[in-house]
Amino acid sequence: QVCRDFECEWLRERDLGPMLRPDRSRVVLLEEPDTDRYLAVTHPDRPMDWLKNKQIFQHLVFMAKQGREVVAKSGERGWRVFASGKWAPTE
Repeated sequence: QVCRDFECEWLRERDLGPMLRPDRSRVVLLEEPDTDRYLAVTHPDRPMDWLKNKQIFQHLVFMAKQGREVVAKSGERGWRVFASGKWAPTE
C-alpha cells in the first residue's frame, strides 16, 4: 500500500525486477515531483537498508550515472549517492 500511496518507481517501472520490490528490499524508490531528484526512502528504524542491499545501491549508482541527483532518505537523515559509487551525508 505504501508503494501505491507514493507512486513508487517499482510500480511504474516494471523492469526494476522483483528484488527491488519495496516489501522485499525495504526501500521505496521515488522520483521527487518537479525536480530531477531520485529518492530511496527507508524506515527510520532501518536507515541504511539502501546501502546494505547491493542491488538497491547498484541501482542508485546507475541512476546517478544517468545524471540524476540521487538521495537516500530515512526520517530526517539523508545521504547523497554519486556516480562514482561514493556516498556522503547531506546537510
